[in-house]
Amino acid sequence: MVRFVAAGLTFDLEVTVGDGLIDVAGQIVPHPGEGSHVDVRTPHLTLTRRLARTGHFAATGLPPGWLSVVCHRPGQPPVQTRWVRIRP
Repeated sequence: MVRFVAAGLTFDLEVTVGDGLIDVAGQIVPHPGEGSHVDVRTPHLTLTRRLARTGHFAATGLPPGWLSVVCHRPGQPPVQTRWVRIRP
């Protein structure tokens, strides 16, 4: 479990590694608003996910290495976590 706090949002990320790939299950609290989405990023791949009403999201099959999450909120600047390195 990894937690980031930025711009009034808390990002809770549970990262698991299996078969050499990374899966991320996350939640952003408080919910950043209707129409918000997240980009789960690696240096080579970005997966965009809509947020559930509870602020939950998931991304699977990411390559190991550096990972960051960006929350996009309508009418507001994006909020980004720092980059963390996930090793298998």
